[in-house]
Amino acid sequence: MSSFYFEDTCAFKADPSIIGTVEITWSEVESDVDKSRERLNLYVHKDLPSEVLKTWHDHERLSPGYVIIGVMSQPYDGYCLVHESSLLLVDRALAAGDCVKRSPSTAQSGIVISTSLVCELQPLCSEAEYNRRERPTAQAFTPSHGPHAPKSKSKPNRIPIPQARVPSCTLPALSSLRVPASELIYWHSYREEDFVIFTDWVGQVTCVYDEVAIRLSNGSVVVVEDSRELDEPYWIPGSRSCELVERLDGAGFYRYWPTKHARGVRKPDVVPAEPCYPGQYVQTKKGNLRCGRWKFGAYDPAISPTGIVVDVRCVQLEVRWLYPNQSKLLKDHAHPPAGLLKIDELESGEVLVYDRGRIPKTPIAAHLARASYGPDTGLGHRVRFRDPAGAVLKYGVPVDPEAGGPVSNSSHFRRIPRSATQGFDMNVLQVTSTSTKALVRWQDCTVTEEKSIDLYPYFHPDDHDVWPGTKVSYIPDEIQLKDCYTGIRTGITHLSKVGVVQHVDAVERIASVRWFKAPRVDLDEGKLWQISGVMYGEIGDEVSIVSLYELMACDALNVEIADGVIIVPDADLSANDNSGSSRSSFADIAGARGMLELAGDTPGVLPFPAAPHLHVVSSANSAIEQSGPRNVDWCGEVVDLCLDGQITIRLGAATDVRDIKIPPERALIFTPAESDVDSYDSDEDSQASGWTDELSVSDSETDSVSDDMSVDALGVSIEYEGGRILDGAGDDAMWTTEEEDQEDSEMPMANDKAHEALDANAMTSSPAPAAKQSAPELPETSPTTSSLAHAVRQSQVKAPLSAFHGLEGRAISFSSYSSMPEQYAVLEEPPIDHHYAAKIPALNPQMMRRIMKENEIMRYSLPDGVFVRTWETRWDLLRVLIIGPHDTPYEFVPFVFDFQFGAKFPTSPPDAFFHAWTGKTGRINPNLYEDGTICLSLLGTWNADERNEAWSSKTSTVLQIIVSLMGLVLVKEPYYNEAGYDVLIGSEEARVPSALYSEKVYVMAKSFLRAALSRPLQGIRDIIRWLYLSQPEGPHLLRRVVEDSRALLPEAQARCKTDSSIKGNDASITEPARISAGALILLRKELDWLSVYLSLDERDAQCFD
Repeated sequence: MSSFYFEDTCAFKADPSIIGTVEITWSEVESDVDKSRERLNLYVHKDLPSEVLKTWHDHERLSPGYVIIGVMSQPYDGYCLVHESSLLLVDRALAAGDCVKRSPSTAQSGIVISTSLVCELQPLCSEAEYNRRERPTAQAFTPSHGPHAPKSKSKPNRIPIPQARVPSCTLPALSSLRVPASELIYWHSYREEDFVIFTDWVGQVTCVYDEVAIRLSNGSVVVVEDSRELDEPYWIPGSRSCELVERLDGAGFYRYWPTKHARGVRKPDVVPAEPCYPGQYVQTKKGNLRCGRWKFGAYDPAISPTGIVVDVRCVQLEVRWLYPNQSKLLKDHAHPPAGLLKIDELESGEVLVYDRGRIPKTPIAAHLARASYGPDTGLGHRVRFRDPAGAVLKYGVPVDPEAGGPVSNSSHFRRIPRSATQGFDMNVLQVTSTSTKALVRWQDCTVTEEKSIDLYPYFHPDDHDVWPGTKVSYIPDEIQLKDCYTGIRTGITHLSKVGVVQHVDAVERIASVRWFKAPRVDLDEGKLWQISGVMYGEIGDEVSIVSLYELMACDALNVEIADGVIIVPDADLSANDNSGSSRSSFADIAGARGMLELAGDTPGVLPFPAAPHLHVVSSANSAIEQSGPRNVDWCGEVVDLCLDGQITIRLGAATDVRDIKIPPERALIFTPAESDVDSYDSDEDSQASGWTDELSVSDSETDSVSDDMSVDALGVSIEYEGGRILDGAGDDAMWTTEEEDQEDSEMPMANDKAHEALDANAMTSSPAPAAKQSAPELPETSPTTSSLAHAVRQSQVKAPLSAFHGLEGRAISFSSYSSMPEQYAVLEEPPIDHHYAAKIPALNPQMMRRIMKENEIMRYSLPDGVFVRTWETRWDLLRVLIIGPHDTPYEFVPFVFDFQFGAKFPTSPPDAFFHAWTGKTGRINPNLYEDGTICLSLLGTWNADERNEAWSSKTSTVLQIIVSLMGLVLVKEPYYNEAGYDVLIGSEEARVPSALYSEKVYVMAKSFLRAALSRPLQGIRDIIRWLYLSQPEGPHLLRRVVEDSRALLPEAQARCKTDSSIKGNDASITEPARISAGALILLRKELDWLSVYLSLDERDAQCFD
């Protein structure tokens, strides 16, 4: 795993004055990494291995151990491809609401409540630089390294590099001036993504249009006609950009230009100057000056069109309006303001930027006293002092009492007077380094302040990770509402039990929760949106201990720290129902007003106008007083989640900044935080792969099988060890073997990758002689304890599954049982419970030939533990039963998949459905969704690449799909099946999450066995009976599952320890592994049911019927 994370601030060991931020790491999980053209043309070290550079440029993928660093000077100075070992971590960018850990290998995580940032500053201009008459010109630069370096032994034309951090001669240094970020503001009045408030509406800035004034060498000042035509030359001696290039050259780096420049001297270059800032050196065309507006002087064609930026003024602001003030009558804001604010409106004083850096004088909680909640200040940002006069007093140059003059010290703020700069404010500074401290509330409810470099970002929390203050639903009490007349599910989930987390034991996977007494919460089926009438009400005092696996913290229930919210007045929540005891939530009112269209292309934009008489206001009931144009107290930012269910809001736009506590019903989020949503629909929106039901087909393939396309062309090659290779000969006999009882025969494969996966899981297709059969060795347990919880505490979590498989030697070869039902069979009546039973496609003769060929493949080539059923009247249907492979958390558990050969088969893969018996507790595998979706490249539900095979009408088969499900999906460590997580395999960061994920699915899998026994599906009833119940010469898996599960109970472990102490120090005795207390809660519930069923089965063999 990479030692660095996105946006980490780093310094080069070879020259610590070179500072940058991490842009991409080699272990990047996200699939939408920006690999723009600028990042392909970058600085590389002279000793960089050629294969590393080739991998990046040809495949846009970093080799292990390498990162891309954005070097800090100007925005376009470039990027460096460097090895992690050559970097020093300077700071780690954290913000309120981030999830962190003290170590990647620990189970406990925390939420950043607030951050405090200290910045090192450097001015962008000086009085001498402003009044400078002659500007240096850009010049050519000859590198010392790389293909463009001179071949002669003469020294290249380079400026000597200082050994210490010494800025250019024209700009005074303030490298040691350290200022808290709370004393700084962004240098410009507006910037993109700012939130602005205007005429009782809040919106987000999408574009800023500026006019730019520059000062020429003769002292004249002109507002250029088009600021987009300004360029910034950065090969200028004495400039920061030139100095940076020299330092990189001295450290052994050169710029790699694979396509732009031939061998030789590097040409001078320019880049667009946008966004411009005071103190920036720019150049343009003379016509841009001639047509400009002159403030001082007049146009002179003899003057070079180069100069320094002295003023940047916003003239237009493009805003996407989100929500109006809810405390005003609807008729007062029936329509949002214009999307383009012009200069008259901007200078009216009515447009207010929400400032996250303002802190109240008396915060509600002590830990909120010194918070900086927004990412408004960071490395490379240009800033001003909030209080310039105060900064002069605090950081100004002191006077030497003996000499009577200023003390010569570069660590002080030298304010440039406006009188020396023609009235322009040139006091803009750049952040050259940062130091961050974070206040963190941990899962055990402790609060500590930590240096950010001592914390590790936790980017991928588990579905069941929660923290104090999180609102959760108790999954067993959730109700899927149905229509009272038709009985059809309405798609609404009713949450009967909702509470607030008080404390979490991350190792034992349990939480203490306070429950609301009478919540009224209905959500959509995906738990993304509140439906109507949401009301939490009063919270109780009783605290109960609950398994994390029985809790769900969905997006629709929670706000997060740093979310922006609109405050809904009490009056909007005061509508009583018939009983007069409950209240209507904002969702009722908003729904009546046509304001719940939040899931479209423009989320948060209200479809106005709506009926004004539906909005009732009673100012007497409102805790928020009516506000004036500059006293905005109806919107704010979440700064804390209280343990009593309320949330703390900071009114950062109010005249007097203050914190207030409100119930969650009164908070309408307008800046929802990004989070991973465990639903297929959300992944469809967020995955770069583009989940879709439309299956990708190559250009050479058509939507249907052509008449001249021979099914014999199906290119499948299956080889049995010790047998012959079977290729596409065209007759039915091609799918049989000479000796079906061949010893140690290898399972037939059409997919080499699936073959390798099954080999890893010790799968066999035919029984081996008893003398040769041996079970795979189990992972060794700790000599002191095999407790997973203890291992997590000690940061020594071993490979998952040591806690979950049964006794040694319990691997089963089902084919060794003579009583085993046929693995492949054709039945008479198709099942009505098949997912595709009601969908009957039109099958032409060509498709039927291909379908029959698929059945012939499966008839003789199914791997052990797989059973397939089809029907003589519905050859388009398949039902596949896969028994969970040995040495995985799915061991001995039934998984059922329904397939259909649709109208587009074989051009498109068959339709597939997974029977998810999870009880809405989450996915049992990253590839298997609760709605039945199967994420697999062969099925067209995941983009294929060099590691994933796409469906091919000529070479792919259903057998490949089955083998992939068995060998690539139902694996030993399913955590890494999540998209992009393969780069985490073997990393310390992923070891604990992987172990906990395996623990969860091991327990969840027992519900699949329960469902298969209590609601057996048609077509496989006889197989389920033979596999799990008391059958002559059967495997009797139910007893094995119960025995293995009982071995994990504390009482069984206590007996094992007693037996071990009696037998002494026998090295052959392995202490049984232990699962967490939270997993035991679920396991006991499933085990109780399975044990009762087992007892009934042993007394009455007909209980299954």
